[in-house]
Amino acid sequence: MRTIPDPQCAKDFVVIVGAGPAGLATAARLLHAEVPFVVLERAATAGASWRHRYHRLHLHTHSSYSALPYFPFPDHFPDFVSAQDLADYYEGVAAHMSEHIRFGVEVVSVELRQLKLPGGGGKTAAKVKLASGETYNAAAIVVATGQEGTPYVPQLPGAELFGGKTVHSSEWVSGTEYANKTALVVGFGNSGSEIALDLWEGGAASVTALVRSPIHMLPRDLIVAFRRPFWFARHYFPVWLGDALTKYIVYPLLYSDIEKHGLRLKSTGLQTETIVDHRSPVHDIGTYDLIRRGEIDVVASPIARLTKSGAVFEDGTERAFDLIVFATGFDHTGAPHAKFLSKGVVSALGPHPESGRAAVAPALFLTGFSDHSGRLGEIAFESEAIAAELSEVVAPQPAERAGAARRRAVAGRPVCRST
Repeated sequence: MRTIPDPQCAKDFVVIVGAGPAGLATAARLLHAEVPFVVLERAATAGASWRHRYHRLHLHTHSSYSALPYFPFPDHFPDFVSAQDLADYYEGVAAHMSEHIRFGVEVVSVELRQLKLPGGGGKTAAKVKLASGETYNAAAIVVATGQEGTPYVPQLPGAELFGGKTVHSSEWVSGTEYANKTALVVGFGNSGSEIALDLWEGGAASVTALVRSPIHMLPRDLIVAFRRPFWFARHYFPVWLGDALTKYIVYPLLYSDIEKHGLRLKSTGLQTETIVDHRSPVHDIGTYDLIRRGEIDVVASPIARLTKSGAVFEDGTERAFDLIVFATGFDHTGAPHAKFLSKGVVSALGPHPESGRAAVAPALFLTGFSDHSGRLGEIAFESEAIAAELSEVVAPQPAERAGAARRRAVAGRPVCRST
């Protein structure tokens, strides 16, 4: 007989998938609102991905708006928090909410439904199945699994001949490993620009950045100074105004000489690109100054093929390299961050979904997917809105009533099972 969620149970609980910053922020909001929930995390710790980032990595967003709601950073944290400090912080927050979190469990499928209740009316329902076979029949599910997909590495002719090392930016550890080496960094987004700087600081013999396309770039300190005004402006002023201010005022003041050094600025608007296309500008933390000084070289010609000793570019030039770093981003096709959703839902969401309640399914919420003014800052804002909506879907319960249900869920005994 086909199993269906119990309508009475389906209004009592929220499932959050992922114990990274987005999941923890939502959990903190729901905890404050006394809305019952459980967090399901595949890894053994909260914020696990931050534990494995490259050594030099620090947040590009200021600590004043990068913390989780209700859990301020310790006073000793610097303005730009390191990845390792952030990982410790997330583990500490998770420990505070340990009764609400299950680690080492993997969600394998989610069925989203609209239930009709006796007497009329309806309720949303999310049937969440784990790899263990357990199921949760909840009122709503919050997907907080992050956006990183499958690392994209271009397939280059001659790759099998190259005698040096190739690495994707997702595997990067430290520039000190490549002291006295000649390095090529392919791509100049935030990862590529910082890895080029890391290589230079680590003592590489030479660093070359392959920058094929025009970019948007701003000094990190300037972005920090205008982060809050930018967030305000994107809600209350037209996008074209921000585009015009950047193109006609900011860029001429900061980068009038940029083409002389091998880089080009995009003609499309910065604010349009950030808000509409979900593409963050390069947060410059010193790389461009090194380019200006000739310490980091820039080439624009694509790679035609690799050789045993390096690369031949399409303009006919050839260079020797010991290392090639592909800072070429990720493939988001098929929503690899949320394989447990049905193909129809994934298709409707598209490759770059917005945070919030999904129009395609009222029981589905997403958080951590918008990055209009810094993802961690966005998470703080959006988690508040999501928690407010969830408070209408799932009635808040006094702590003593919610406690028993929460303990059953965290112990692996779902609040309500299929019947």
